[in-house]
Formats: sequence, C-alpha cells, structure tokens
Amino acid sequence: MIWSMQKNLNVLAGVELITALSSLRLKGEILLISSSIFGRNGTVAKIVKSLQDCNVQVYAKSITNPDIAQIRDIALSFANTRFDTIIALGGGSIIDTAKALSVVLFEPEGLSVLDCLSSGKEFQISDSIPIIAIPSTSGTGAECTQFATLWDLVEGKKYSLESSHLLPQQIILDPQLTVGLPRAQTLYTGLDALSHATESLWNKNFNPLAKACAKAAITSIVENLPIAMEQPNNLLARTEMQNASFLSGIAISQTKTAIAHAISYPLTYRYLVPHGLAAAFSIPALFRFLKPRALLDKNTYKSLKLSATFIESLQLSDIMKTYLNQEELIGLIGEMANPQRFANFILPVSADELREIIIDSYQNN
Repeated sequence: MIWSMQKNLNVLAGVELITALSSLRLKGEILLISSSIFGRNGTVAKIVKSLQDCNVQVYAKSITNPDIAQIRDIALSFANTRFDTIIALGGGSIIDTAKALSVVLFEPEGLSVLDCLSSGKEFQISDSIPIIAIPSTSGTGAECTQFATLWDLVEGKKYSLESSHLLPQQIILDPQLTVGLPRAQTLYTGLDALSHATESLWNKNFNPLAKACAKAAITSIVENLPIAMEQPNNLLARTEMQNASFLSGIAISQTKTAIAHAISYPLTYRYLVPHGLAAAFSIPALFRFLKPRALLDKNTYKSLKLSATFIESLQLSDIMKTYLNQEELIGLIGEMANPQRFANFILPVSADELREIIIDSYQNN
C-alpha cells in the first residue's frame, strides 16, 4: 500500500480559549465569525477585549448549514477590509463558513469562487486568509480537514470546496466550550463524528493512519457520547468527545466520505434533517449489506459492528419519521447516488441494492 500525508496541523488542546488566543500574539485586522450563543454569553466580548493589538470585526449569528447566498452577503459586508486572520468559533457550519470567506475575502475577485460553484465551472483556490479554528461542538472535525461543505438551500444543492489552503493555520481545542451543549445537538454532532470514522473504514482510500484514528474514535464515541448526552456538564466525557471528533476529522481527511454521506445530502437539503442524523441512520443497514462479503479484516469488522450496533440502539428511524415518510425517502434515491461518494465505498451498489438499504434503514434502526 502506497500512501502519504501532507498536513501541517498546529493544535493547542485542553487550554482555556482566551489563554490560547493570547499565546498566539495576534496583530492586525481580525474577522471573528462566531455562533450567536457566544455573542449572547459574553465570550465574543472577552475575545475582542483580549486581542488588544488587533482591530476585530465580528459576525456572530446563527449558521446551521452554510448557504452560498448567506456567505455572499457576509463577504459583501466586509469587502472593504483586508483581513490578516479569520477566527472561527463555533460548530462545523461556522468553521466551513470561515473557510469559504478565507478564500472569498482574500482578493476582490474572490466571489467568483461562489459563482463557479453555482454554475458548475472549474476553479482553483490559489491562496486564502489564515484561519484559527475553535470548534464548540464535537462532530464535524472541520478544524482539521481541507474541506468545506456549502449548500444552496433554495436550489436544493450541496457543494464541496477542497484545498490545502482551507486547512486552518491554528486549532484550539477547549472542551469547556462544549460543556452544556443540548442533548439533541450533542447526539447529532456525535453521530457526525461517528459517521466519519465509520466511513473511513469501509473506504477504498483507507490507510494505516485513517484506520488507527477511526478505530480509536469509534471506541471513544460509543463510550462517551451516552455520558455526554445524559450528563451535559461532564467535562471528561466532553473532552473525550472533542478528541474523538478530531481523530475522525483526521481519518476522513485521508479518505473522504463515502456512501452514507451520499445518502445524507438530499435528506438535509430537501427535508432539513440534521446532518449527523442523516449521515448515520443508514450505517447499520450498510453494515448488514457489507458484512457477508468478508472484504475487511476481523478487527475492522469489529469496529464497524461496534458503530452499527450503537447507532441501531439509538432507534434513529423513529426520529427520521418525524422528518419524512418512507415514500418521500424512496423518492430521494436518485439524488442520493452521488458518484464521487459511491466510488469511495468498498463495494459497488446498484440502484436496487440502494433501495433495499434505504428501506432497511427506515424500518429496522
């Protein structure tokens, strides 16, 4: 097996946010993109106060799925400033928004990237504004990947940016930021991390690094996610979940996502199913489809079984049924057949097999 890794990750983990930022000695023009909760609870104000040598401009609003139109509006509102750094404080949507803005705001013609995405034209990312990523959820692993997921929620489309220029220059992992996260958000972000780890193992692009990170992440998530859901202030469980999300991000940055994510996309842009739920609910059925083929080693199957069994115990189909019925789900099959994501799965899947997997997922999880 020939494989390589070209990443330069600078991580400060387990350090209180303000202390970590102060140690970076930032200067110049700063754009702080933050979830609205951190504007309300005073964290944004503390950050601005701590960056005494900087001119900080703030965007602190709710972003659930980064929409191209919203990113365009944000970029236009800050178009007159040449930023030296973008700080992203929030979940994966905030970090992906910051990644898009790091390209769009780098030069006046940066908006052409969004135009190319919308029109399907090819483009190349040549540079970007440095990003400091500070995740406040334990799910996407966006802080350590070179990807950004964007949406056109009006047209019902999902887009991906990929470039080494999107990899944050600095990562700060402060588990205190995730303490008290509501149960549903803890579940869905945890399922996102679990789906990343799982998809890395049944992936044609897996390598020893992805395999090791994914297995460790699955074990930790299965152990700590229930604790974090039931004890939202349990700092140890929150720390372990943050670390597991990071490991899942490393794994998926090596392999990219596969069939479970292809299945998830229209669920999110058509019916607003939370991404983690949409990406995880088909995993038990996919495992049942894959297991008889005996294509993977026993230890990998053991990790996949652990993930699938845990997800099945959560009875996600009951939650899915609050978003759409089986007929509506089956009607999305044509949109689920994303060729890039299907190609990463270790097995080819026919349209008939996909239909069986979808029905199995809806009825038996």
